[in-house]
Amino acid sequence: MIFLHASYGNEETEQWENIKVIPLKPNKELFPEQNIENEDGFGLISESLCLPNGEVITLGVAFSSSNLSINFVIQKGECTLLNLGAFKVTLEAFDPSVVFRTPNGLDLSFMFSSVNA
Repeated sequence: MIFLHASYGNEETEQWENIKVIPLKPNKELFPEQNIENEDGFGLISESLCLPNGEVITLGVAFSSSNLSINFVIQKGECTLLNLGAFKVTLEAFDPSVVFRTPNGLDLSFMFSSVNA
């Protein structure tokens, strides 16, 4: 199992604050009509995330456990804010780490790990 860890930069405390830890779903749950036998992947097709500043973004993730590859997409409405392809070093590590600013000025951080912390 792999988890997406979402945080935002709190300007008052100057600390990262956790927003949500989202478990990725096995591909056989995401695509039941495809009769997937080999459990190699996890993901999110479209997960909305309400941010502390009122913005709503949509997350999409694909993870392959055979080569530890991740594709991560963040959208706001019809606009793609980020599209990232990367590889993890190990399942336990919190890589890749993605940090960016939303259109309304909120700093966000996303990390991926098998640790649900």
